[in-house]
Amino acid sequence: MPPSVLSTAARTGAAAVGAASILALIRLRASRQAFHPRIAEYAAVCAAFPGLAHDLAPLVDAIEEHELSELLARLARVAELDAAGGPTAQWHLHREGAEAVRGLRAALRRALASGDYRAALACREDVLPQLERHLETILHNHLLAHHNSAAC
Repeated sequence: MPPSVLSTAARTGAAAVGAASILALIRLRASRQAFHPRIAEYAAVCAAFPGLAHDLAPLVDAIEEHELSELLARLARVAELDAAGGPTAQWHLHREGAEAVRGLRAALRRALASGDYRAALACREDVLPQLERHLETILHNHLLAHHNSAAC
Protein backbone atom coordinates (compact mmCIF):
# COMPACT_ATOMS: atom_id res chain seq x y z
CA MET A 1 0.00 0.00 0.00
CA PRO A 2 1.24 3.49 -0.72
CA PRO A 3 2.26 5.59 2.29
CA SER A 4 -0.56 8.09 1.74
CA VAL A 5 -3.17 5.32 2.08
CA LEU A 6 -1.54 4.08 5.29
CA SER A 7 -1.40 7.54 6.82
CA THR A 8 -5.04 8.18 5.85
CA ALA A 9 -6.06 4.88 7.41
CA ALA A 10 -4.10 5.72 10.57
CA ARG A 11 -5.75 9.13 10.82
CA THR A 12 -9.19 7.63 10.26
CA GLY A 13 -8.54 5.02 12.94
CA ALA A 14 -7.30 7.67 15.36
CA ALA A 15 -10.37 9.79 14.68
CA ALA A 16 -12.65 6.81 15.31
CA VAL A 17 -10.89 6.04 18.60
CA GLY A 18 -11.14 9.71 19.61
CA ALA A 19 -14.84 9.83 18.75
CA ALA A 20 -15.46 6.63 20.72
CA SER A 21 -13.60 8.10 23.70
CA ILE A 22 -15.68 11.28 23.60
CA LEU A 23 -18.89 9.25 23.34
CA ALA A 24 -17.83 7.13 26.33
CA LEU A 25 -17.11 10.30 28.32
CA ILE A 26 -20.52 11.76 27.47
CA ARG A 27 -22.23 8.52 28.55
CA LEU A 28 -20.24 8.47 31.79
CA ARG A 29 -21.26 12.03 32.63
CA ALA A 30 -24.90 11.31 31.78
CA SER A 31 -24.90 8.25 34.02
CA ARG A 32 -23.59 10.31 36.95
CA GLN A 33 -26.37 12.89 36.75
CA ALA A 34 -28.83 12.83 39.60
CA PHE A 35 -32.46 12.00 38.94
CA HIS A 36 -35.25 14.37 39.89
CA PRO A 37 -36.06 13.64 43.58
CA ARG A 38 -39.67 12.76 42.79
CA ILE A 39 -38.63 10.26 40.12
CA ALA A 40 -35.76 8.92 42.25
CA GLU A 41 -38.38 7.62 44.71
CA TYR A 42 -39.02 4.86 42.17
CA ALA A 43 -35.62 3.16 42.32
CA ALA A 44 -36.70 0.29 40.07
CA VAL A 45 -37.39 2.69 37.20
CA CYS A 46 -34.13 4.60 37.74
CA ALA A 47 -32.08 1.42 37.94
CA ALA A 48 -33.66 -0.39 34.98
CA PHE A 49 -34.20 2.58 32.65
CA PRO A 50 -31.93 5.51 33.59
CA GLY A 51 -32.40 7.26 30.24
CA LEU A 52 -36.16 7.09 30.60
CA ALA A 53 -35.97 8.35 34.18
CA HIS A 54 -34.03 11.42 32.98
CA ASP A 55 -36.50 12.02 30.16
CA LEU A 56 -39.46 12.01 32.57
CA ALA A 57 -38.17 14.96 34.67
CA PRO A 58 -40.25 17.62 32.85
CA LEU A 59 -43.43 15.77 33.82
CA VAL A 60 -42.95 16.72 37.47
CA ASP A 61 -43.99 20.29 36.69
CA ALA A 62 -46.57 19.45 34.03
CA ILE A 63 -48.97 16.89 35.53
CA GLU A 64 -50.63 16.27 38.88
CA GLU A 65 -48.77 14.43 41.64
CA HIS A 66 -51.10 11.41 41.68
CA GLU A 67 -50.88 11.07 37.88
CA LEU A 68 -47.09 11.08 38.02
CA SER A 69 -47.21 8.44 40.75
CA GLU A 70 -49.50 6.25 38.63
CA LEU A 71 -47.19 6.57 35.63
CA LEU A 72 -44.09 5.75 37.65
CA ALA A 73 -45.83 2.78 39.30
CA ARG A 74 -46.70 1.43 35.84
CA LEU A 75 -43.11 1.90 34.70
CA ALA A 76 -41.87 0.11 37.82
CA ARG A 77 -44.21 -2.75 36.87
CA VAL A 78 -42.71 -2.72 33.35
CA ALA A 79 -39.22 -2.99 34.86
CA GLU A 80 -40.37 -5.87 37.05
CA LEU A 81 -41.96 -7.71 34.11
CA ASP A 82 -38.94 -7.14 31.90
CA ALA A 83 -36.64 -8.63 34.51
CA ALA A 84 -38.92 -11.56 35.35
CA GLY A 85 -39.58 -12.82 31.84
CA GLY A 86 -41.90 -15.80 31.54
CA PRO A 87 -44.38 -16.86 28.88
CA THR A 88 -46.93 -14.08 29.48
CA ALA A 89 -44.47 -11.25 30.12
CA GLN A 90 -44.60 -10.05 26.51
CA TRP A 91 -48.34 -9.48 26.67
CA HIS A 92 -48.16 -7.84 30.10
CA LEU A 93 -45.26 -5.60 29.01
CA HIS A 94 -47.22 -4.40 26.01
CA ARG A 95 -50.37 -3.84 28.07
CA GLU A 96 -48.59 -1.94 30.86
CA GLY A 97 -46.72 0.19 28.33
CA ALA A 98 -49.90 1.02 26.43
CA GLU A 99 -51.69 1.92 29.68
CA ALA A 100 -48.76 4.15 30.72
CA VAL A 101 -48.89 6.04 27.40
CA ARG A 102 -52.69 6.28 27.53
CA GLY A 103 -52.57 7.59 31.10
CA LEU A 104 -49.92 10.17 30.24
CA ARG A 105 -51.93 11.39 27.24
CA ALA A 106 -54.98 11.86 29.46
CA ALA A 107 -52.93 13.61 32.16
CA LEU A 108 -51.44 15.99 29.61
CA ARG A 109 -54.90 16.66 28.17
CA ARG A 110 -56.13 17.59 31.67
CA ALA A 111 -53.05 19.77 32.22
CA LEU A 112 -53.77 21.64 28.99
CA ALA A 113 -57.38 22.17 30.08
CA SER A 114 -56.31 23.44 33.50
CA GLY A 115 -54.15 26.19 32.06
CA ASP A 116 -50.47 25.18 32.33
CA TYR A 117 -50.00 25.30 28.57
CA ARG A 118 -46.24 25.70 28.23
CA ALA A 119 -45.20 22.70 30.33
CA ALA A 120 -48.02 20.48 29.06
CA LEU A 121 -47.33 21.26 25.40
CA ALA A 122 -43.61 20.72 25.86
CA CYS A 123 -44.26 17.35 27.48
CA ARG A 124 -46.78 16.36 24.82
CA GLU A 125 -44.30 17.22 22.06
CA ASP A 126 -41.13 15.87 23.71
CA VAL A 127 -41.70 13.53 26.63
CA LEU A 128 -44.63 11.52 25.27
CA PRO A 129 -42.82 10.44 22.06
CA GLN A 130 -39.70 9.64 24.09
CA LEU A 131 -41.75 7.48 26.45
CA GLU A 132 -43.32 5.65 23.51
CA ARG A 133 -39.89 5.02 21.96
CA HIS A 134 -38.43 3.80 25.26
CA LEU A 135 -41.32 1.40 25.79
CA GLU A 136 -41.05 0.08 22.22
CA THR A 137 -37.32 -0.48 22.75
CA ILE A 138 -37.91 -2.26 26.05
CA LEU A 139 -40.46 -4.59 24.45
CA HIS A 140 -38.21 -5.16 21.42
CA ASN A 141 -35.21 -6.02 23.60
CA HIS A 142 -37.37 -8.27 25.76
CA LEU A 143 -38.56 -10.15 22.68
CA LEU A 144 -35.00 -10.50 21.39
CA ALA A 145 -33.76 -11.79 24.73
CA HIS A 146 -36.66 -14.26 24.96
CA HIS A 147 -36.11 -15.42 21.36
CA ASN A 148 -32.35 -15.82 21.87
CA SER A 149 -32.79 -17.77 25.10
CA ALA A 150 -35.39 -20.05 23.45
CA ALA A 151 -33.13 -20.66 20.44
CA CYS A 152 -30.16 -21.73 22.57
